[in-house]
Amino acid sequence: MGTPQIIIQFLKKSATLIRRSGRGMAVLLLEDETQEQVMNPYMGIDEVDPDDWTEKNYDYIKMAFKAEPNQVLCVRAVMKDGAMDVRGSLELVRYINFDYLTSPYFEKEDGDVVKTFIKKIRDEGKKAKAVLADYEADCEAIINFATPAVTVVWDDVPVTYTAREYCCRITGILAAVPLTQSSTYYELKEIVDAAFFDDTDAEIDKGKLIIIFDGNRYKIARGVTSLQTISEEHPRDFQKIKVVEGADIIRYDIRSTFEEDFVGKLNNTYDNKQLLIGAINQYLKDLEDTVVDRENDHYVELDLEAILKWLRNDGVDTDDLTEQQIREANTGSTIYLAGKIKLLDAVEDLYLKISL
Repeated sequence: MGTPQIIIQFLKKSATLIRRSGRGMAVLLLEDETQEQVMNPYMGIDEVDPDDWTEKNYDYIKMAFKAEPNQVLCVRAVMKDGAMDVRGSLELVRYINFDYLTSPYFEKEDGDVVKTFIKKIRDEGKKAKAVLADYEADCEAIINFATPAVTVVWDDVPVTYTAREYCCRITGILAAVPLTQSSTYYELKEIVDAAFFDDTDAEIDKGKLIIIFDGNRYKIARGVTSLQTISEEHPRDFQKIKVVEGADIIRYDIRSTFEEDFVGKLNNTYDNKQLLIGAINQYLKDLEDTVVDRENDHYVELDLEAILKWLRNDGVDTDDLTEQQIREANTGSTIYLAGKIKLLDAVEDLYLKISL
């Protein structure tokens, strides 16, 4: 059953990737003792009973739903000495496969705790990210919303929000934007006033997601992450939210399909390794021109360097092994793969020269 099942699952995931990417889950951690139920998943604002939450928290929930993400998970925070226990509250969503998390109750000093938590669960295979107010995380999984305050009009009533409060709106937007688009220039029709920066380009270059006014509309200036330090593991492309989203969902699809349909179901033979490689490469090919750039190589293959290291650690003399023998070598229960991919970004800039 293993052979066709793996291929079928990858085909299903490639066919639905765009739809799934734009219908994500936003998590709100809320200080609220109105009811006892801790985990409250909602598919739409019509499912939310206003009496279950404080007036302020109900407003935050409505804000998160404005962009129509697939789900908003509202979590009653763990309280300690009258304030949110951030570590304890984050542990409540430790095993939830959410897309973006925020809280209007996070203090600036909570940033390090949130960043550590997000990085830990991403290392375990989650595609989690967080939106924080004015926190320079230098991390592709943390969005630094840095506009200090905005004034909006909901139902003809003007309301002014701090950055950390308006993170609820930004989180809902990011969970709703599909991979065929980016959040750059996302129009915020409700805003009637916002705090601005003197040099918006400089702030964006610092990894800050900010709001601008183009003379007619308020909108997100550019969909950037807080990543600043560029390395092989954290490339420049990861400064864009759209690219990180693409990498996250592809990584999650490959990992989850491997765990569900491969682990424990097939022997670790060369033929079965090639089966997995072929299925992944077909999955990547199916994403050409929507998520993956067809003009650049994208593939996975056996990682010969890692296989050699495993064999040597296992006491095998590898000096006389041919490349094919290395490929076919028994590596216990582990499959070592390596590859490359180039993800598509959205159109965001235009340079036009006209000569007369």
